[in-house]
Amino acid sequence: MFGAFDTNIRSRDAVARSLSRKILGVAMGLSLAMGLCLGLLAITSPNAMKHLREKSSLGALMRGETAKVINFAMAHYLPGDQLLQTAHALVRWRVFGVGGPVVWVGRNDWLYLMDEIRPAQNAEANMSDRVAIIGKVAARLAARKIDILMVIVPMKSEIATANRTIPLSVEAEHRLATWNRLSAGLRLKTAQIYDVFAAQRDPDSLWRRADSHWSQTGAAIAAKAVAAAVTTPINRNHHFVTHIEAAESELDNDLIYSMGLAQLPGDIFIKLRPAGDIGHQERTVEIIDPTAQGGTLGDDAAAEVALVGTSFSLRSNFGGRLQEALGAPVENVSIAGGGFARSAERYFTSLQFAQRPPRLVIWEIAERVLVYPLGEDEKRLAAWAENPSSSPTNP
Repeated sequence: MFGAFDTNIRSRDAVARSLSRKILGVAMGLSLAMGLCLGLLAITSPNAMKHLREKSSLGALMRGETAKVINFAMAHYLPGDQLLQTAHALVRWRVFGVGGPVVWVGRNDWLYLMDEIRPAQNAEANMSDRVAIIGKVAARLAARKIDILMVIVPMKSEIATANRTIPLSVEAEHRLATWNRLSAGLRLKTAQIYDVFAAQRDPDSLWRRADSHWSQTGAAIAAKAVAAAVTTPINRNHHFVTHIEAAESELDNDLIYSMGLAQLPGDIFIKLRPAGDIGHQERTVEIIDPTAQGGTLGDDAAAEVALVGTSFSLRSNFGGRLQEALGAPVENVSIAGGGFARSAERYFTSLQFAQRPPRLVIWEIAERVLVYPLGEDEKRLAAWAENPSSSPTNP
């Protein structure tokens, strides 16, 4: 009796395995067919066909130029490409807990930039090149009696560590120390933001959870540290006040965007992306006393302080908080995505700087970009610094 029972079980198992293989085969076949159809649609799209006709010769085929056109079409002209990418990013995060090549996913929806964690190639050499550029810029500014104050913004991954689930690479862990060692010879005034941040009781509060930038709390603390480091004699008799909006709103969440999930809603019955940051927006304005002596923001006189930097100087009301802490108007010429020198190069080569130079330049740089390879804007800035007779190129 038990033998017949075992035979029956084995028979049913064999049927189930056979059915599973057939279903898997059909699914794979359908997937291949769908992929083939999408590929053909991409290759036969008008843009792809235009490039293929230009590379349809035997010589182009032998040189691999035709294959490059096909690969480009498959990467850029797939129907529903954005939908497929979003679906892939959703599966990658929900199933595997991975944020993609740019973002590391920590605990409690905390996100970190991989560039802050993994080692950078030629990090020290790239830093040395930047130290040389800063030295040349500082010398040219000093010739015009313009002071410079360096502000190195520390990395989120080395400050907000409570939810980081991966150690920093050795290079990243020593990145700031390496920069301080290499730049020590410049003897430039520097606001030590890292030391101030590291001394806070709640370092996580200084950063946004789903964004690579500091929070409004962090920006305000950093602004006070920068203002305290200013020794240049300027008019600090202006009065600024910061207003905080009563209603909360969703803030920028650039790391969710980098994960490819920004298009998905945040609050539905199923969680489709990490929770974004929500907060009260801030706005800093000057309180003008009509009886006071000295300049105001409404005067024709140029501000004595210029802020050249990155999106850190544009986010979380850092520029406004800096004016409040400094008690002086600040000309904020920072550029989002400015890297090491984009805003500095554009400002120093402008008519604005040539005709109305400040007394103090506050140069804000994100620590993570110090190790990137030099860009064209940095080479142009070095050329400007080496040529005192160069004229402005930007209006």
